[in-house]
Amino acid sequence: MQVAVQWIGLQRTNGTVISALYIQDCTSNPWLSIGDICAITGLSLSTVSTICSHLETHGIIVRQVDESKKKPGRRKTMLSLRLGVGELLSIGMKMNVGKIGRILEDIKLAKPGDAEDGSLAVLAKIEDEIETFLTSVLEKTEIQG
Repeated sequence: MQVAVQWIGLQRTNGTVISALYIQDCTSNPWLSIGDICAITGLSLSTVSTICSHLETHGIIVRQVDESKKKPGRRKTMLSLRLGVGELLSIGMKMNVGKIGRILEDIKLAKPGDAEDGSLAVLAKIEDEIETFLTSVLEKTEIQG
């Protein structure tokens, strides 16, 4: 999970938190508190809190208040994954296809000074190969850029 999370551009510790939530989701009740995540991962409360806020902002996890305890006072905040592994990988694919698209745009904007040295032909070949690759990926994965 940590490698997949890094692939989509998140830090390794985000993968640690996502892994804890994923394992919890697979084995029992899908909800964990920040304290539970700290106990499972060994990360500090402030680190887990920051990571969870970041993951919630990106729509990867959801937060709810634990209403099961009717005691007065503050209720526990519980967290759960909103996305599965396939959806996380899909985010990574979209991000990486976007990066490749930006490389292609940079190539299209490049204006080599000396056309006789073959640089235009090289850039044209690279551009063609990237466009072919992107078309293939988009068709196979149905990712819309």
